[in-house]
Amino acid sequence: MKPALYEQPLPSQQAAIIATAGHVDHGKTSLVRQLTGKDTDTLAEEKARGLSINPGFAYAQHVVADEAMTLGFVDVPGHADFIANMVSGVGSVRYAMLVIAADDGIMPQTREHLAILQLMGIETGLVVLTKIDRCSAERVAEVRSSITALCKGSFLDSADIIAVSNINGSGIGDVETALLALTQSDSNNSAEDLQKHPRFLVDRSFSTKGLGTIVTGTMIDGNLEATLELRHTRSGEKLRIKNMRLHEVDIQSVGRSQRAALNITLPSRTVWRGDYLTAGPAIVPTRRFDSKIHWLEEHAIKSTAQYHLHIGATHCTAILRCLDTTPPALYQLYCGEPLTVHHGDRFVIRDPSASKTLGGGLVLDNRVPRRGRDSEQRRQWLRAQDNDTEQALGQLIALASSGVDLQLFAANRNLTDSAVQECLDELMAPETSDIILLKSGNNQLALQRGYLDALRTQILDTLATHHSAHPEQQGMSTMSLAGTIAYKGSHGFLQYIIEYLLKHADIIRTGTSLHLPQHQVALGILQEKFFQELEPHLLAAGRVAPRTRELVALTNIPLEKLESSMKELTLSGHLVRVAHNRHYLPQTIIELAEFTESLAAQAEENEGFSVIEFRDATGIGRNLCIDLLEYFDRIGFTRRDGNSRFVRTDKENIFGA
Repeated sequence: MKPALYEQPLPSQQAAIIATAGHVDHGKTSLVRQLTGKDTDTLAEEKARGLSINPGFAYAQHVVADEAMTLGFVDVPGHADFIANMVSGVGSVRYAMLVIAADDGIMPQTREHLAILQLMGIETGLVVLTKIDRCSAERVAEVRSSITALCKGSFLDSADIIAVSNINGSGIGDVETALLALTQSDSNNSAEDLQKHPRFLVDRSFSTKGLGTIVTGTMIDGNLEATLELRHTRSGEKLRIKNMRLHEVDIQSVGRSQRAALNITLPSRTVWRGDYLTAGPAIVPTRRFDSKIHWLEEHAIKSTAQYHLHIGATHCTAILRCLDTTPPALYQLYCGEPLTVHHGDRFVIRDPSASKTLGGGLVLDNRVPRRGRDSEQRRQWLRAQDNDTEQALGQLIALASSGVDLQLFAANRNLTDSAVQECLDELMAPETSDIILLKSGNNQLALQRGYLDALRTQILDTLATHHSAHPEQQGMSTMSLAGTIAYKGSHGFLQYIIEYLLKHADIIRTGTSLHLPQHQVALGILQEKFFQELEPHLLAAGRVAPRTRELVALTNIPLEKLESSMKELTLSGHLVRVAHNRHYLPQTIIELAEFTESLAAQAEENEGFSVIEFRDATGIGRNLCIDLLEYFDRIGFTRRDGNSRFVRTDKENIFGA
């Protein structure tokens, strides 16, 4: 008996998407028509040729335990020429129907489609044996037996094999019943969904008169609410959802692996198939990512060949570089176009002639380092990434002598802040945990205490040695310290360590110099005299420091002696050298830094401020403004992006309290 259907679309609390798969002309489209009443072949060429070219979509609503349940079907092409479209159709669903005609039996695309479904991580499904009206009972039994052998060891190993006729409708009710049983546990708000930012994969974009841009697609991660502001990953543009629909029903949310149509505020020409809409932080598309790959059979990879990569709804070429052949084999992919990918995204690799599916894989890391891409340390890092979130984070912290940037870790896996915090709470809960959290601005770094203690000792010893050799100097700049100590890591990593030591009063920052708390500058008599002469003129000048030659005229100190003394006073921390002929008092630089923070706070979000805006707000000449802002860039207080500048960290982290 067929399950009950709604006569009219009603708001549905549950929905599930099922993809068809199988050889061309095995009855996939006819089966979907029987299940939904809709013909998914909409193109004139599809109707003329009698085969599917693009994935088609159709829906049917049912009553399950007095609740509405929507079954959505993705009818993918079966012809070998349209494998790219087939992969885009099955790449984001949980369930599949492998359709096999009883008269033909198992055919080449049957095997290839089953392999692709397996590689794409389809969780469960069933097999539908069509065209039984054309065959004898003995033939049907024979094909059943061959299907059982084909599916052995795959996700369809114990799946139902349901025989149907698309002509007289025999067995269609059994298919519906089986699908509802498979999918009725789907939920829009599982705990896993809430750990990730919403990410919507676009497979169609078009414009409708009176409505504007409509995009259809599937939720890859998270739970999307109609009220959320989204970002288009390829362009970085922000957008709003004006309306959201499932089939013919307005909805307010859509969960992972479910489809929807969104009416959005971007022009349709800017949104392409394969793009993502996300509510997470902006991710810059990349051409490189590291992955693990499972090959269907042994294959020698050519380092210069252009392989076909199918990921999400995107098809492009990629060059493969082997990092480790130990199963699961690790590979770096260099793609023919920038892609937005995250850990866990699955893909399929086909040969350079696009005639054969070679294997498939899983993205491990979307941020490939510039150096050491195939080092043993990198391989260990990728092996650690090949775990669930908590286990991966624990292993990475143990491996990384320069710590794990939690913002990058979350971005790679598309995790929310709360999801990362839950993992940290679990990892740091045991009394034996030696994980330390370091902060720099809004970013956090997770580091093992042993690594921190070793670097702390090295920094304190280096400063003590410097104070002993140069008692007349205030201390060392961050750059000078970085060039003296031996550590593996970026300037940003050292900044985390310094801020930790400053917070715990192990060191002190005076101006831009770092020193031990007990260190006192021992200025020579001559330097003290020069400073007493210079200080009043610099105070009187305020934000517009005199040039060195102007100070010569003001103080009557010879240029050579003045330059030599100013160099000593800069090393002692009494002066700050902004440019080769401009020096400021530390308190004036701090005042300008405070003003810069205020200017940045007034700017529009993600807009920053320009040199001209800084000039107009301070009243300082343009050339000196450039000198000041370039100085702030050098010491890590600001960063330049095109014609705009942004404050990187609080002024206290650079200049002290």
